Amino acid sequence: MAISLNKRDYGKLIDPFNGLMDIDAKIIRTPLDPAQTFSDDPLRMMRAIRFATQLDFTIEKKHSMLYRKTPERIRIISQERITDELNKIILSGKLLDRV
Repeated sequence: MAISLNKRDYGKLIDPFNGLMDIDAKIIRTPLDPAQTFSDDPLRMMRAIRFATQLDFTIEKKHSMLYRKTPERIRIISQERITDELNKIILSGKLLDRV
């Protein structure tokens, strides 16, 4: 999603992938093929989990299935970035409420 900065339609919401509908439905999904999206940056898998826990959203099934099929992809991410995302997941209110 984006906001137009053009004079003719300044401030108009641009939503080519129906992101507002996903927000209303509390669903996390990638606008493009998740296999490609997560292959480009495997840390996006952890970010999806973090956003789901922080915002109480659901991750679309085909995305979560992909996590299980390609867990080795996360190995190309630096330990610092993984630790940062993992800390954010652990510290999310949703997880703390369950403890």
